[in-house]
Amino acid sequence: INVSPREYWSQSNGERTLIAAVVTTKLFRMKRFAISLVAILFITGYVGSKAVLKTSAASFLKERMEHKQVHLAPLPNDFLRWWYVAENLDDIQTGLVDLFTKKVYVHDDLIYSDYDPLVRLSKEDRAIENFLYFARFPYPSVYSKDRYTLVEWRELSYAYIPGDHFVARIIFDENGNKVSSSFRF
Repeated sequence: INVSPREYWSQSNGERTLIAAVVTTKLFRMKRFAISLVAILFITGYVGSKAVLKTSAASFLKERMEHKQVHLAPLPNDFLRWWYVAENLDDIQTGLVDLFTKKVYVHDDLIYSDYDPLVRLSKEDRAIENFLYFARFPYPSVYSKDRYTLVEWRELSYAYIPGDHFVARIIFDENGNKVSSSFRF
């Protein structure tokens, strides 16, 4: 197996355990069963502890806010902090749940509205349509500059990742004609 150290450390803990188990069983052929058993136990413990902590984070969050739908995602390499997206009818809130400090940090409190005719028109574009197909919590923003209007859709489930990820954009001219559209993972 050819895995560079950079690729190895970019993997999740479960993937690192599997890679380490395969490499170790290749080196120590006599102890394959024991090494495989330890790897399986580690992965089971890892997944089980993540499930327990997710349940704890969800109940902690429900005590502090009343939203109809809440989505939790673990932050990379962190068991105790979870990114959340909470949604009501027209209100979407994003932030962090920190089980260590027992606090909820609100990142954004957004009002969802697709009353803008360009937001509705953007949904007919193929790139935006593909984005909306898999997006769980899409949020549109409208920006105008000079003769052009940009409608930008972001997936709020991944808003904690820095940079321009999971974004679809469409640019309209002053007459409402599409100039360009793009979709970026």
